[in-house]
Amino acid sequence: MARIALLRTPKMLGYPFTNFLSFPLGLMYLASALRQSGGHTVTIIDPKLKYLSDEEILHKLSEFSPDYIGINGMTYEAEEIHRMAPMLKKAFPGTPVLIGGVHASVDPEALIENPDIDYVVIGEGERTLPRLIDEIERGNSCPDLDGLAFRGAVGKVVLRPLTDIISDLDTLPFPAWDLIDVDQYFPKVRQSVIYAQKRYMTIFSSRGCPYQCTYCHRVFGKQFRARSPENVFQEIKHLYEHYDIRELHIADDCFNLDIERAEAILDLICSNGLKLNISFPNGLRADRLTPGLLRKMKAAGTYMVSYAVETASPRLQKAIKKNAQLDKILEVVKETDRLGIIANGFFMMGFPGETREEMDMTIQYACRSRFHTASFFVVTPNPGTELHADVQNAILKKADNGGQFHYFHTYGISEVDDRTLQKLLKQANYRFYGNPRRMLRFLYLLPHKRCLPQLFMRFAKRSFLKGYED
Repeated sequence: MARIALLRTPKMLGYPFTNFLSFPLGLMYLASALRQSGGHTVTIIDPKLKYLSDEEILHKLSEFSPDYIGINGMTYEAEEIHRMAPMLKKAFPGTPVLIGGVHASVDPEALIENPDIDYVVIGEGERTLPRLIDEIERGNSCPDLDGLAFRGAVGKVVLRPLTDIISDLDTLPFPAWDLIDVDQYFPKVRQSVIYAQKRYMTIFSSRGCPYQCTYCHRVFGKQFRARSPENVFQEIKHLYEHYDIRELHIADDCFNLDIERAEAILDLICSNGLKLNISFPNGLRADRLTPGLLRKMKAAGTYMVSYAVETASPRLQKAIKKNAQLDKILEVVKETDRLGIIANGFFMMGFPGETREEMDMTIQYACRSRFHTASFFVVTPNPGTELHADVQNAILKKADNGGQFHYFHTYGISEVDDRTLQKLLKQANYRFYGNPRRMLRFLYLLPHKRCLPQLFMRFAKRSFLKGYED
């Protein structure tokens, strides 16, 4: 049995007053898998929680004395991963440094070129990581495993993509909630600054999405895999009874792809008398929602949903392969409002070839809708997406090492210049939130008025401050 330290990078995204902190669910799933498969001793270190310095991170690692160190990171954290790896190697020579997470899955070649990184785990790590640890413990430093990148004989890079996805998600143990101090996360700004209860947790009931949107990563693949309603409910019940959780954030990529399954989960919550507030912060597929499912969502305690529209241009809807039914979305949003559920819209501007007229089309669509809130993002050509492959050119050198791949950085890939795009994004926020009737309706539905200061600061950042500038 080995001692394994799993940690996040300290990098936060955004201004201090709008930084949000999510639970380290990826690391918690890995920790459970490691404990279940090999009885390993695992610790989770989250520097974001208390803004730990490098010295404090190293001190915590020294206290644990790890045999292996794993780092999880998104693409915007790529520079931080490269910075941390030599620091860890210097402090713990001979201890393998392993990298996983979204960026490891979309750009493993760039990571394994770093001499201070020993292994890169590609895709779902709940199977690969325990197998890797077992192989190394047996003395095999070059294991024949899929979903792995490492340097083999004479430094030659070995890259083996993941081919065996986890088809039965019910076989996965629940995240290791016991390895984090959950109470310290509740006061922090969450992914959505709107909340009903302080005691919340995030869950995933499915993985993968069959839609082919060009801007979306494929970390979990394009095959939709879902946990059974009973398995999902058992996790919800555990959180409800053991952690006094009264709010759930369901962060699936496409919770409502299987409508019958989604309804069964909601029915179990209602029939068992769980009094919950529920939010869907990640973006439901609005044109797949039915009135029946919306009513069940409301009955189970749903107070907020997010719908990903992206663009109101029919031409671009085809070009980005989202193919959303724009008229139906407006009707679904209207019904969501009628049921007293806050509807948040996700929009993006700056697609390749997008004209100013098409950007105006998106702004006008958002403003005439019944959305209560809207988030306007810059189109981001993240590595590993079809969009990134389409726009590979000198412009992307601005995002060296992935450090600038985030949704408030401009890339110069549309038909308008960066300055004009920045102005349009700020104008979109100002016009959308300048509707008094919209704001009054939103304030009426807002479940917790203490959210208002953070909401105001986010609005100010994106409307007046440098929220969309380099």
